[in-house]
Amino acid sequence: MVSRRFILSVGVMLTLLLQLLSARAAELADNGLHIQEWIYSGEVDFRKIQAAAAADDKGIIVLVEQRGCPYCAELHSINFAKTELTDYMREHFVIVQVDMWGDRNVTDFDGEVLREEQLSDKWQVQYTPTTLVFKRASTPINSRKEAETFRLPGYLKPFYYMAALEFLISDAYIDQRFQSFVEAKVDVAAANGIDPENW
Repeated sequence: MVSRRFILSVGVMLTLLLQLLSARAAELADNGLHIQEWIYSGEVDFRKIQAAAAADDKGIIVLVEQRGCPYCAELHSINFAKTELTDYMREHFVIVQVDMWGDRNVTDFDGEVLREEQLSDKWQVQYTPTTLVFKRASTPINSRKEAETFRLPGYLKPFYYMAALEFLISDAYIDQRFQSFVEAKVDVAAANGIDPENW
């Protein structure tokens, strides 16, 4: 006879599996990039985006992605399924998505108009996903080099992705190495019974 505990366990596992599958089946745009309702969807002119972000006391996150990128899919289906993470991003940043091979015209911080593919090359993006983080700035930014505070080339699990954003927002990056910051966060998580690998 099947126990009640077994049936409950199977039910929980099926629920989790369905949530994972529905997250993985995130809607894709025509260019093959994942759609999130909180990603900036207007004209991509980084001078105007920076001015609007500054008015709201926010920084900018640029997500560089490409069609068919499995780690981009994980970023959206795993990391961005965590509302704690996406709420934090939305509170502190304007999030812009760029297609590494795209042909949409965008305007760089320096005023140069170029295609997304050219911008990715100019900004020396070599991997997807790449998360470029621009700290809050109250004065106009004249170049990506001047404004880029941190870059995450590739995929990080949610705990570490969140830690990277906290590293910037807390200004710890000014006098601390990222590795030391993360090690301290891992120690605190472990002391609270949280496994960073499965957060």
